[in-house]
Amino acid sequence: MKLLPLVSTEQIRAWDHATIHGQGVPSLQLMEHAALAFVHAFQKRVKAKQAEVWIFAGMGNNGGDGLAIARLLRQRGYDVRVWVLKTKERGSADFETNLARWRRMQAVNFIHSEADFPAIPSGVVVIDALFGTGLSRPLEGLPAALVRHLNAHAPQIVAVDMPSGLLAQQLPQSDSVVRAQLTITFQVPKLCFVLQDFAPYLGAWEVVDIGLTAAYYPLLLADTHEYLLTEDWAKQTYRPRSRFAHKGTYGHALLWCGSKGKIGAAILSAKACLRAGAGLLTVHTPACGYVPLQTAVPEAMTSIDEQNDYLTSFPAMKPYSAIGAGPGIGQHEETRHALQELLVRASCPLVLDADALNLIAAHPELKKCIPKNSILTPHPKEFERLLGYKWQNDFDLLDALRTFARQYEVYVVLKRAYSVIACPDGQLFFNTAGNAGLAKGGSGDVLTGVITALLAQGYEPKAAACLGVYWHAAAADVAAMQRARTSLLPTDVVEAIGSVFKTID
Repeated sequence: MKLLPLVSTEQIRAWDHATIHGQGVPSLQLMEHAALAFVHAFQKRVKAKQAEVWIFAGMGNNGGDGLAIARLLRQRGYDVRVWVLKTKERGSADFETNLARWRRMQAVNFIHSEADFPAIPSGVVVIDALFGTGLSRPLEGLPAALVRHLNAHAPQIVAVDMPSGLLAQQLPQSDSVVRAQLTITFQVPKLCFVLQDFAPYLGAWEVVDIGLTAAYYPLLLADTHEYLLTEDWAKQTYRPRSRFAHKGTYGHALLWCGSKGKIGAAILSAKACLRAGAGLLTVHTPACGYVPLQTAVPEAMTSIDEQNDYLTSFPAMKPYSAIGAGPGIGQHEETRHALQELLVRASCPLVLDADALNLIAAHPELKKCIPKNSILTPHPKEFERLLGYKWQNDFDLLDALRTFARQYEVYVVLKRAYSVIACPDGQLFFNTAGNAGLAKGGSGDVLTGVITALLAQGYEPKAAACLGVYWHAAAADVAAMQRARTSLLPTDVVEAIGSVFKTID
């Protein structure tokens, strides 16, 4: 599987329907597959003798999943107790079947009112199988009270498919949503799983395959505009180096970086660009950066600006196959004029970052000068400046990213915990690799170098942006295995780039 589609609840229901009715898989059998997949993932996290497991089930199919999970866990030696939230006389057909199966093994506890809420001991792991993705409106009454009880008293909650009370296409606006520490979701992730506003409810999350028909997958991809980058996709997109290649084969990159006091940004970008495979690299820098760059990055050539402290010019465009501009350049007026001229005269793909973006935001007329298919790499505050307004929530942010990318025909890499790449055609690509060690000055400079190197090697802008984001994050994960995330430095990430490529080269 190259990419994982990020789906809506309607899309996953259609996939269920195609599996049940198109492939002739009974719904009860599909429920058993889902329960078994959940149990396999759960067993890796919680051992049978480690904790007592209490399952809270609703009367729909999410509750049916929970009852099947209870039975399978008990068969594997877990100490399991079940509570069913009694909201109607009879539940769904598959729920009733699994309820009967459970009652042949053990008694069930019914919750008719708040007086039936159990006190939850500290050693219990709660499995939330109350509602999952089956809701269309926020919880009220007894179900909402039960959710609040679980949040207040359960030491650990694992959600089945989706935390109960959470609506995938609506922002959480109530305290009546389960706050899980882990969500084990079925088949593919939902779009809300990669949105920051939903993170407090989902906790960590894991996707398990429940055997939905592969025949439906192409239809799902065609109907989806949001995707999750995966290791498989990255390996398939990467182009190995030819045995008979030479330095010219992999392009000549130009980095337009640095100013007095910020030459480190140029050095980080330059090192990352070379580590990511650019055949040749020239760094255009103020005169004050000449000695530091030649000393720290002897593999790079330098082009020296006539100004000592900041950038006022750039070299001829002809030799370069990609240009990265912005890290550490400052916001001098002469630098702004030079940036404008660079945008107008550039004849190859551009990566714009840091102060290049801040200069464009401060002078909005420069937006129309950005070459088509350029890659912009703002963090949230920089993107807010580019927009000229603050978005209200994550859904509003995604709309803003799409609109900006379409309007200016550029690719926007929004750098955050789960970075998102917005494309001119409206597609969004999310990256969940990486870690909090990247929350440190200089990390963005490294990313600029990586993406510029990929453009220089001939990758199309969409592939360069997505692959650059993924490999940058993967390198941070490799580096974090050797050091604590708190002490991780951007230079550690640069040094780890080689380890990432070693796994596929």
